[in-house]
Order: sequence, then structure tokens, then C-alpha cells
Amino acid sequence: AIDRWFEDLSYYERTLEQMAKAKLDDNFREELKAIEQWFSVLTEPERTTALYSLLRHTTQVQIRFFITVLQQLAQKDPVNTSPGHKGQHG
Repeated sequence: AIDRWFEDLSYYERTLEQMAKAKLDDNFREELKAIEQWFSVLTEPERTTALYSLLRHTTQVQIRFFITVLQQLAQKDPVNTSPGHKGQHG
């Protein structure tokens, strides 16, 4: 179990480094901006459906990475300030 934890931690560090590099790519930034703009106009159920669909294509290590990230976000964000509670259409 501890070996898997260290492997995951190493993967997370590499992933964050690769994410930082990807954000420097002008083409990727433009594509990501378009996706974020599209995502911002969706209703909460549409956002949930889109995220669920994308998450179904992730690896087990990516799932553990996202769980870690989501747990950290949940600790920082009180329940009533989630994006779906800020006057979201729907």
C-alpha cells in the first residue's frame, strides 16, 4: 500500500509538471479556453453529465489523482459556495 502511495505521489508530481508545460502551449491554451467558455454556459446538470462522460475515460491512477484534487477543493470550499449555487441557470 505504501509503495502504491509513493508511485501515485510521483505520478501526481509528473502530472502537475506536464500540466504546467501544456499551459505554455499556445494551441492548447486556445483550445482549453474554448472548452472553458463552452463549459461556463452549461447548466449544472449538463456540466455534471459532461464531466461524468469525460471521467469514464480516465485511468485508475488519474481517478486517484482527481479524488485527491477534489478532496482538497472540498476542504477549501464551503458547501453553499459551489458553482451550482451562484445563480446558475437551470
